[in-house]
Amino acid sequence: MRAASLVLVMTLLIATALPALAAPCPAPPANHPPARWHHQYLWEALATRQYVVGDIRIHVAPIYNLSDPDEDAWYAHTVDALHVPTHDQTVRDQLLFRSGEPVRASLIYQTERRLRDLEFLQRVAITPAGCHDNRVDVDVNVKDAWTLKPEISFTRIGGDNIVQFELEEENLLGYGKTIAVGHLHGTQRNQNYVDYFDPALAGSRWQLFASLANLSDGYNRAVSIERPFFANTTAWSGGASFVDQQTDVNFYNRGERSWAAVDRTRQLSLSWQHLVAWDGVNGWRAGLRYIDDSYDYGGLRAIEPALRPPPGLPDRQFRGLQATVSFFQDRYATFHNLRLVGRAEDYNLGWAASTAFGYFPTAFGSSSNAWIGGVSATYGMRLPAHSVLFMNGGFGGRYARNAWRGSYAGAGATYYNQHFGTQTLVAHLDADWRLRADPEDQLYLGGLAGLRGYPNYFRAGDRRWQFTLEDRILTSRFVLETFQVGYVFFVDAGQTHQFNGHGWSPVFSDIGGGLRFGNARFSFANVIYVTVAVPLVRRSEAGGYQIIIGDVVNF
Repeated sequence: MRAASLVLVMTLLIATALPALAAPCPAPPANHPPARWHHQYLWEALATRQYVVGDIRIHVAPIYNLSDPDEDAWYAHTVDALHVPTHDQTVRDQLLFRSGEPVRASLIYQTERRLRDLEFLQRVAITPAGCHDNRVDVDVNVKDAWTLKPEISFTRIGGDNIVQFELEEENLLGYGKTIAVGHLHGTQRNQNYVDYFDPALAGSRWQLFASLANLSDGYNRAVSIERPFFANTTAWSGGASFVDQQTDVNFYNRGERSWAAVDRTRQLSLSWQHLVAWDGVNGWRAGLRYIDDSYDYGGLRAIEPALRPPPGLPDRQFRGLQATVSFFQDRYATFHNLRLVGRAEDYNLGWAASTAFGYFPTAFGSSSNAWIGGVSATYGMRLPAHSVLFMNGGFGGRYARNAWRGSYAGAGATYYNQHFGTQTLVAHLDADWRLRADPEDQLYLGGLAGLRGYPNYFRAGDRRWQFTLEDRILTSRFVLETFQVGYVFFVDAGQTHQFNGHGWSPVFSDIGGGLRFGNARFSFANVIYVTVAVPLVRRSEAGGYQIIIGDVVNF
């Protein structure tokens, strides 16, 4: 009898405990539109039923999965053995939710996006691990990337070679800090530099960046400390930045340098913004910025003066306050293989717009009384047939001495179509305009600026448009289980409005193709092009063809 009673008591205790241990998480609705991000509807169901966050477990996977026979190779063992894994606390410092807080699906997704912005992580997934007592345990799964870059890189585009020797660590000792020491032989100058970036200063929300560079034509020193809007509901942001540099400002046309002058620039900025309103999708922010900028130029040096008229070099000093207002929507969605290869890409399918206007009087030390401001906006939208469109535009300038100066306007659009699965069709169009452009804000076409079949700085002007149509084909083949092989074919076209009243240039175009590699293991250069481009409109200075090597496309 006593034994039977003991069995009954134990059975009741187990029956009482089992629901707490094995209660399933609420299921998302059976019928719902396609999710914008992974596990979206599951997290929204947990939030609707007022679950709170339980235990948060961080799981950091190594660069290679050595239990996979395809990845079990000598180089994978070597990389994993040399790599210092990311510390759990480094990941935890970036989380926007804590144990004991109510589940908010938007914060889960914002955290995923925040972690994906850290280049030392390849993949990120935040998943429910189990539900009990109205609590949901959370698994934060991340996969490390190789972050130590003893790099010797070579990029060739527009007839120019860019060679870089660098030792960079983007996840110093697993703490998420970046330090880089290197030498760059570029198209305009050579430089030796040291950079440092801390995305979570002393475990806080503050970020620190510092840079020191000795240039073949001067120097550059920069430092900034910032507390950004790390979440949609963040109440405020603030920061300070300082830049002091001296370089040559160069003016080109037809691929050749025509004029040059020494440019001494000093910039100081103090900013603060406050969240004005947030309704879960739409938000408003407003703030103030103090600006103290100066631009001083040396004498103009003629190199090939026949190529273009001499530019103006007005020394400028701006000191004053600027008011800022911004509107933003959180309609982010996750995509794959649009710009990158093999990594999740997060883009906003909604509006983001900002404006800044201020007055810079001589009483504060400005070189002239000036109104300075601008407006910019971006918008994204889904289209039929597995397509998405992103658009951007903006205009601005300053009004001083009874005229508009340093004024600009621009707009662009990029269309992606993935109807064919392994193929991504891309169409990109942008147009820009300048009025009395500042020396450091010139418009060029060619090489790095839109026409891959032509030299860098092939044409200069005060207006420009360019168009690219590209077919990106991705295969399932890998080189050393690290570089995913793909192909690319493209057509570029563009035109500039020339100086001195010469009107519009001819419409230049090129065609090209080659290999496109996706870097699946390292934190740098996710996409590498190895292609050839041939100009379709010939000019003597264009040459017969251009070889393009490197990560040279930004859409």
